Amino acid sequence: MKKQMKNNKARCGNFFSLFTFHSSPLKAFTLAEVMITMALLGVLAAIAIPAVMKVKPDSRGVMFKKAYSTLEKTVSDLINNDLYYPSTKVTPTDCTSPTMPNGTACGFAYTATTTNMGIPNGLDKFNYTLIQELNTAGSAVDADKSSLKLVFTTTDGIAWYLSNSSFTVGATNYKYIGVDVNGPAKGDDCINIDGGDVPIGLFTTCSANQVPDHFVFEIRYDGKIKTCGTLESDYLKNPTKNHL
Repeated sequence: MKKQMKNNKARCGNFFSLFTFHSSPLKAFTLAEVMITMALLGVLAAIAIPAVMKVKPDSRGVMFKKAYSTLEKTVSDLINNDLYYPSTKVTPTDCTSPTMPNGTACGFAYTATTTNMGIPNGLDKFNYTLIQELNTAGSAVDADKSSLKLVFTTTDGIAWYLSNSSFTVGATNYKYIGVDVNGPAKGDDCINIDGGDVPIGLFTTCSANQVPDHFVFEIRYDGKIKTCGTLESDYLKNPTKNHL
């Protein structure tokens, strides 16, 4: 019995010895190890940061797409409003294209005053009706932007420049509307002319190191909208991607 107890004690001693902790001197990182680690982190950051910046949503593209959507809806509402622009019973003298036959709709080329609506006629009619349809912040003012004169800002901060040119009926006749997507006096305030048909002098052209925040839309008498340049087309396809 004593021998068995002795053996059990020995086995227990061996078991508890597994949980015996032996103290040892603490080791710290050397200065060389710290410097190497920091250098590696710097290299990783230099690789990762540009990649992250490329996937960061482009706010200019997002605001451009918003301006396009806003304009598209507003133009559609106006062109389909018979009170503003009748679709039938139009006489040639009511349009900027007097050769059109009676009963033919001339869309935005219809410049006659709308009865009892208080809407001006002539060149100011489209500008007036467009502003009335949008949520503007403050009143419209005249501004010297080449052929784009009238400027107003919508509640989302986008500045709009409307030309005083008239609509004429024709497949290739368009009226220009400019936008500053981040508002006046913010950003580089320039436009990227990259294959579009924007007339020189409409906005300031961007230099090599500048980022465009001015864009131009073209509207036809029948409400068709098109953009100027390849950058605008890219933003419409993928507004969050940085295309520059």
